[in-house]
Amino acid sequence: MHFASPTRYLSLRLSPLAACTVVAFALACLEPAHGHAPAPASTQPLLAMPMDGRQATDLVNDLASRNAARAKATPAPLQPSTVLVTSCADDGSAGTLRHAALVANSGDVVDLSGLACSSITLESGAIMVSLDDLTIKGPGRDRLAIDGHNADRVFLHASTGTLAIEDLTITGGRYEGQHAYG
Repeated sequence: MHFASPTRYLSLRLSPLAACTVVAFALACLEPAHGHAPAPASTQPLLAMPMDGRQATDLVNDLASRNAARAKATPAPLQPSTVLVTSCADDGSAGTLRHAALVANSGDVVDLSGLACSSITLESGAIMVSLDDLTIKGPGRDRLAIDGHNADRVFLHASTGTLAIEDLTITGGRYEGQHAYG
């Protein structure tokens, strides 16, 4: 048996048990809103509701259009958060500036203000920032320096948007090439 579309299939006359099964399946496919399942239109149990094939088709189509509208809804943007840097090392492990730049989301703040060291010397080249927008905030320009060790750039922002660097010193960066882009 071949059916051209689910709607055509559902327009066939269904037995009451088949109609209830179709409705139960459609309800099970919906994503619960705020952790609650959708409430049936009546206080009777769903399987006890009398329903012919046309009513089942209408209900399933209504539920499908609601589910499609939910799927098309734009997800809420991520709220900016703060990623704390707790280590002065440059080995890429958790808590380092290099790791924080890797795990942050666009719009986040990487906070170095709690560090006890006065400098972070980069041992593995430039810190790659591939996010559109990121803020790197230090404890004060005279309290913390990020040192490129005269080997490479200090930061490489490989995206559009803004890399904001506040309250810290960048020193010892080096780039040799045909063009210097800031």
